[in-house]
Amino acid sequence: MLAHKNAKMRQRWQKRQKIMLWCRTLVFRIQYCTTRAKSLVSGSSGYLNIPRDRYADRTITWAKFMLGSTEMLFFNTHLPHNHGPASSRNTHARIAKSLLRKREELGAGNMPTVVVGDMNTFASVGASEGSFESNLIDAGWHKSYQARGNPGFAGLDQIFATSHWSSFNGADRGTGGSDHPAIAVYVNLVG
Repeated sequence: MLAHKNAKMRQRWQKRQKIMLWCRTLVFRIQYCTTRAKSLVSGSSGYLNIPRDRYADRTITWAKFMLGSTEMLFFNTHLPHNHGPASSRNTHARIAKSLLRKREELGAGNMPTVVVGDMNTFASVGASEGSFESNLIDAGWHKSYQARGNPGFAGLDQIFATSHWSSFNGADRGTGGSDHPAIAVYVNLVG
C-alpha cells in the first residue's frame, strides 16, 4: 500500500513538473508555474552546502529556467540561526558572498536572478561584514518582498531579485499551519 501511494505521489509530482533536488537524504523542491517558466534548463540544477546550525543541515538550491528566449536563475535557501558552526554574526554575509560567487561560476553573472528563502535575519544583527541582504543590495540586487507576518513571523521570509526585474504586488499568502507566512511577489523582466 505504501509503495502504491509513493508511486502515485511520484506521478503527481511529474505531472505538475516539479523539480526535485536530492541532497543527502533530504528532498528540496523548487516548484514553478509551467505557464510562466516554460522549461527547466536541463542539467542546470544543483545545491551548495552552507554552514549548518544546531537545528539542521543548510543548503542553497538552484536551477535555471527559460522565460521565452531568456534564461533566468532561481535560488532557494533557509539560512541558519547563529549557533553551532554558523555561530558567527558574519555567517550570513559569507553565505551571500558564496551565492554571488556560485552565480558567477554558473556563468550567470549577468543573468536575471531571484533568490527566495527563510533568511533568519536576526542571526546577522551587528555583523561587521553586513547581512545577507546588505551584501546582495551592495551587488545591485533589490528586495522584492519581505513577509509582513500576523499570522506568522514578520521579516524572516524574503525574496530578492537582480536589477533585471521589477517587482510588484508582493503579499503574504497565509500560513497553511506553519509559523511562517507563504510569500509571493510578481516579477517582470525590465526592458
